[in-house]
Amino acid sequence: MKKLQLTLICFFLTTVLVIAQTNVEKTLVKSFNLKGNTQITLNLEGNIQVKERAGEIMRVQMLIGVAGSEAMLKSLITAGRYNLVLDETENGLSVSSPGLERKITVRGESLKETVSYVIYVPEDVTVSYGGEAASDLAKPGEAAAF
Repeated sequence: MKKLQLTLICFFLTTVLVIAQTNVEKTLVKSFNLKGNTQITLNLEGNIQVKERAGEIMRVQMLIGVAGSEAMLKSLITAGRYNLVLDETENGLSVSSPGLERKITVRGESLKETVSYVIYVPEDVTVSYGGEAASDLAKPGEAAAF
């Protein structure tokens, strides 16, 4: 009987720990009017795919994954952690996410998160990443992974 109770308690604790460490994902989308600029520099960390699209609008899809609860992810989004910023520079425009530079700890451990991007740019725009030119985007829908 004691073995059964001990087994049930261990099973319950394991279940609680597994549920507490679930990964939550959310997709955020942001659009930028490039206003005729044809040079974009991406100052972003993570997996990045660049695809062509028609028009003058650049669209950025962020897929965010966090080890934690959905409420924690929503509060991070509300606090502006994943906001993207478009700045004018000497060489065109620059996209960055300054909120991701801050380190966040949860229960004494660094926040475990992944951020990946799919960036849709107009056909005539040149994209560089960290100062290096992206590969040619010869056909719409073709991705260049960094």
